[in-house]
Amino acid sequence: MGVDHGAGRDHTRKASAMAKTGLSSRSWWWRCDGCDSEVGFQAAVGSRGVAHFILDTLTPSDWNQSTLVVDCQRCGAHKLRIRYEFPRASPEFVTVLHIVGVGPDPTGYLPMLWETRFDSDPEGSVFDFKYLNGRSTLGLTKPAVVSQDQLRRLLRLYRERTGVAQFP
Repeated sequence: MGVDHGAGRDHTRKASAMAKTGLSSRSWWWRCDGCDSEVGFQAAVGSRGVAHFILDTLTPSDWNQSTLVVDCQRCGAHKLRIRYEFPRASPEFVTVLHIVGVGPDPTGYLPMLWETRFDSDPEGSVFDFKYLNGRSTLGLTKPAVVSQDQLRRLLRLYRERTGVAQFP
């Protein structure tokens, strides 16, 4: 049984692709915008999962946005990006464009600002505040709580790391 990913593309092979890569439909994975190949974090970037990737690669790189797009092993295109399913009555699939964060603080709390794109609106983008608490991914499905100072820092860091001069 396949899942329609939207955006006018036929992605009815979703279930078989997930089974081949060992991914569940509710996990985080990498997908190539060129050939639609889907792989897990280990195959894409040598990481155990999204929390490990953020804490072990993205954070130490000082939020280097180039780590969020990697080469596809199948077609060779530099178009492999993090994906996940956004829970709605009719599931929506989301591609990650940018992630920046402040911290983690001494307790392990890491608030982040994510810019993403829904399959149903491939030309638009939306912003989402997420968090990690250590390596737990629970905060990636819940809104982050940020102080005014953290909000200022997140917006400044987003502008610096993405090169967007006027934001918001």
